[in-house]
Amino acid sequence: MMRSIRFAVVAIALIGLTRWQLAEPFFLVGYSMYPTFRPHEYLIVDKLGARLNGYERGDVVLLAEPGTGVRGLKRIVGLPGERVRVAPRGLAGWANGHFVWRTPPLPLTARAAFRGVRYRHVDLGPDEYFVLGDHWSVSLDSRHFGPVRRDALLGTAWLRLLPRPALRPGEPSP
Repeated sequence: MMRSIRFAVVAIALIGLTRWQLAEPFFLVGYSMYPTFRPHEYLIVDKLGARLNGYERGDVVLLAEPGTGVRGLKRIVGLPGERVRVAPRGLAGWANGHFVWRTPPLPLTARAAFRGVRYRHVDLGPDEYFVLGDHWSVSLDSRHFGPVRRDALLGTAWLRLLPRPALRPGEPSP
């Protein structure tokens, strides 16, 4: 009996430590990262790797949105110290006065959504990132709530668990 209790306590402690420091499950709701990720997908977020290696442009991160604390997935497009310009035709970034990146032109539906954008020109601070959802016309992201501080980034999307990927290209997931 005592051995079972000790085992249960150790198991619960290890699971808690793993979830708190190493990895965390996340259930995706909404279309902001469509088509990369779809609603109702179950992901594992790597917390440790991001803390050790930092974040790079293109990383898909779990974050707590500024102001609301709502958790969501977004893609990092602007890095600390860069200047980001949001325009109806797309986004562009500069670092140290040099052009460093540009998104493809926005689809017409995203251009119509541009009217609600609050942050059009942003100079990112030393610990700030500019994040976007992949589905620009429906995503609430840095265009709306501004830059995200590093401490609001909770980890990177690492593994998609459910639903299982399609067996053959073009075949729907089960």
